[in-house]
Amino acid sequence: MVLDMVAVHPRYWNRGHGTTLVEWMNELADIDQVGLAVVAAKMGVGLFQHVGYRLKELVEIKGYDRHPESIFSWIGHREPGSVMGAL
Repeated sequence: MVLDMVAVHPRYWNRGHGTTLVEWMNELADIDQVGLAVVAAKMGVGLFQHVGYRLKELVEIKGYDRHPESIFSWIGHREPGSVMGAL
């Protein structure tokens, strides 16, 4: 299963919309009995941890002369669970 991007406009953050989208994705994966992996930016890590993803690796992309600060990508994984009910 491939999910390219999940995004919620900042005006609607902290209202449960991102959680609802990811939980729906998790239910689809559970139906197919497949695990899921995500690569999250810093702002999305808390969301994915909240819905059951665990850190597998933290990747650092070192900065360079025009952008001296490193960029980090959080790679998380979720094992397939049991189907919670029909969609």
